[in-house]
Amino acid sequence: MEHNVEQCKNPWENACNNEQIKLYIQFNGEIIPICECCWKKIADQNIEW
Repeated sequence: MEHNVEQCKNPWENACNNEQIKLYIQFNGEIIPICECCWKKIADQNIEW
């Protein structure tokens, strides 16, 4: 049986495959999962999305 585990899809860090999803953001009209580690990085940056 195959499990579809959701992975982080941080648009600013394509190499992240973390499966510990913390929240979802809307980016370019798409809802994407973000892990806690990436969210901390995103929240600390001065970027527009």
